[in-house]
Amino acid sequence: MKVPRDRAKYVLTTHNVQETNADFLLAANGRIFPNLGISGTFGGNIRYRKNEEVGAQTSGLNIPNLFTISNGAAQVPLYGILELQTNSLYAAAVELPRLLSTWT
Repeated sequence: MKVPRDRAKYVLTTHNVQETNADFLLAANGRIFPNLGISGTFGGNIRYRKNEEVGAQTSGLNIPNLFTISNGAAQVPLYGILELQTNSLYAAAVELPRLLSTWT
């Protein structure tokens, strides 16, 4: 099936993606009373992502089946950028009762 000349389209793009992750985690445990201890963790993450698109598109080709941007009847530049950052924190704590000596 042949595409009519006025409906032909050609798109040429380059996508660049960059992502960075940074984490930290702290852990501690200790006794509050002789028979009661506590154990816990605390941490976080920062994630940064950047997507960038650069290119051009045409709608309609002057010479059929010659797919180049310069052969387009109407040339349109393309540029898009998306930046996203996620910040998170998390924590957990557990009480640790001292086990009785019957488990020895």
